[in-house]
Amino acid sequence: MNTKSWRNLLLACSLALLSTASMADLYWPEEGDWIPLMQGAGFYSDDRGDQNPASVDLIGTTNIYSAGYWAHVQDGHDANGTLDDLFLLRLRMGGEGGNYVWQAHLDTDGDASNVEWIYQLVQSGNPEDYGVMLVKTSVGGATLQDVDIGGNTTAWKGDAAVYARWSQVFGTGDYHIDLAIPWSEFRSATGVSEINQIRIVLSTSTSHSSITKDAPIGASLTEQISNVLSENIPEPAVATLMIAAGGGLIAFRRLFPTRGKHEAD
Repeated sequence: MNTKSWRNLLLACSLALLSTASMADLYWPEEGDWIPLMQGAGFYSDDRGDQNPASVDLIGTTNIYSAGYWAHVQDGHDANGTLDDLFLLRLRMGGEGGNYVWQAHLDTDGDASNVEWIYQLVQSGNPEDYGVMLVKTSVGGATLQDVDIGGNTTAWKGDAAVYARWSQVFGTGDYHIDLAIPWSEFRSATGVSEINQIRIVLSTSTSHSSITKDAPIGASLTEQISNVLSENIPEPAVATLMIAAGGGLIAFRRLFPTRGKHEAD
């Protein structure tokens, strides 16, 4: 191999390493920044032990801790190489891992009878398909067992090693599974401009195309979508005053202020 070829190879390797490094730098919220999904006045919930194995058993009660958490940070840029323009979801599970799928079905059009998108971690089926995905549904309801992505093309896919993480809930045998997608990618695919346009149905499955394991709120797979939707996600805004040369600059950053944990000790 001549000198030019070696230089080109080294350049390609360097670019690949830089790309991998930049992908790995995501902003993950602190514990107190995750906010439970709500249904009515209670946390979005599900019965413990109503599904096996434990890793596909959604966990949560209406007044102690939640089966679903969410967070959204939107600065619109990379801060020091760390991507903090993200839409994130957290599911609380009874165990960890396995060849399954963890799903958040999204209603984005205000019609409570169906869902339009599936935001999911896939660890089942062809290993080449593993990852965090955003997929348009082909059948979005009216019951949970009717939800199907069919042959639709994935609108966005991220490496699970970068865009998902498992962590044990302190002092318990439960685990959190966190999903992340760049807000710009989510907005471009779905047309959703504000986070408060979204309602969610959580589920787990053996397949990335349907719901076959745990349904939320203690529901069966024949339950109407309208009965298991979370409330619309609110979107708080925090204004930060930054003092700059020549005067003050008001910078608006959508994020969650630190709040008390919605966790069981």
